[in-house]
Amino acid sequence: MKQLKETPWLETAVFICTKCHNDIDPQKLSLEGNAGENLKNYLKENLRNRQLTKKCRVMTCSCLGICPEGQQALHIQNLKDNKFAPIMIIDPEKEKIEFLELLLSKLK
Repeated sequence: MKQLKETPWLETAVFICTKCHNDIDPQKLSLEGNAGENLKNYLKENLRNRQLTKKCRVMTCSCLGICPEGQQALHIQNLKDNKFAPIMIIDPEKEKIEFLELLLSKLK
């Protein structure tokens, strides 16, 4: 077995499906590019501004197996107590502020 290492982020990991973007009508998006990547960048910037990057890592991933048409699948994993959380479905632009607030509440 390879050596195990601790992660530099201490509390939470957020996984954002990039495949979901394929099922979102580009005309419904205000930003160009991949909706999952855009959401990741938005969350990372906000965490960086609040100096929370050591607590939380935001990453894109491949398919989470939910495939919601026209929406974004993502998952918050608490690493401290290793509790499993359900996969969330959001509108990557209209609900990104609400999701950020939920994430910040979990990091307090």
